[in-house]
Amino acid sequence: MNPVPVTGAVLAGGRSTRLGRDKALLTLDSEPLLARAVRLLRQVCDEVLVIGPPERAAVVPGVPVLPDERPGSGPLGGIATALRAMCGDRLLAVATDMPFLRPALLRYLFTASEGFDVTVPRVDGRTHQLCAVYARACLPLIDAQLARGDYKIDRFFAQVRLRIVDEAELRPFDPELLSFRNVNTEADWQAVQALMRDGGGATRERG
Repeated sequence: MNPVPVTGAVLAGGRSTRLGRDKALLTLDSEPLLARAVRLLRQVCDEVLVIGPPERAAVVPGVPVLPDERPGSGPLGGIATALRAMCGDRLLAVATDMPFLRPALLRYLFTASEGFDVTVPRVDGRTHQLCAVYARACLPLIDAQLARGDYKIDRFFAQVRLRIVDEAELRPFDPELLSFRNVNTEADWQAVQALMRDGGGATRERG
């Protein structure tokens, strides 16, 4: 697949407090969001991991499910867990609630990450740290930050080789940037379902 192995990780340990139900188990076109994320990552990655509680294994049979090494540390703890476990040298980390990830865009992020420690997209002035590439070299810095009880993902970015990928680079692979649509609230979920019914979600999977 790739000349340098890449590992994909779906971060699926969140409590979904704003939505009020488990986002990983929401179904879109009869497919749980977690299974959908794994399927899309498999089109890009040599290895796919799920970071979350053991019961996630029932949703994605045959996929390694790793409990967070530091429960309660948020997505940054999940990234550290995946970096420590991965076979590759770079980690493509995504959230479980991003149903319209486009493989072509994910491939481009990985290509753009060569020579950098963190490669993160920026859309509407906001970086998307849960659709980003992290090199193994980040692990000592993340571990030190977690040990201080600091769980803000981008806190260590100033200490690494950082690559920001702006919208102009992303749009050729996902013109509407639907890859970055996620589900935090009931309104978000209703909007995602409407996009799927209209066919927008299906087109995002091509490439």
